[in-house]
Amino acid sequence: GFLSKKTHIDYKSHFDFARVENGESVIRYTQYEFYEYAEIILYLADLYGIVWEVSQYEYLTELESIAITNDGYSIKEDRPFLNLINEHLSKIELAASNANSADAKTHAGD
Repeated sequence: GFLSKKTHIDYKSHFDFARVENGESVIRYTQYEFYEYAEIILYLADLYGIVWEVSQYEYLTELESIAITNDGYSIKEDRPFLNLINEHLSKIELAASNANSADAKTHAGD
């Protein structure tokens, strides 16, 4: 899918991530898709944590992602990793925005 296509960079996609400026190679870290990449990876990590707790809850002393109920379990809406996801995504969005603004100023006279 989308993530796989960009994490395995084929030759025709190199210019999405690298370019030459003033005779020097430049790797671009400010791709708009970086937010999407991070979001996908962080939510996959969250799901991994949930599945791990479901499969191991009998051996754990504390549960962060799930709550045991009479019907089995439920996923906690206030799990700490969700806050971490939102915090990191906000930082990525801000960094990309700042980098894109700086990039636009650098190339304003082109």
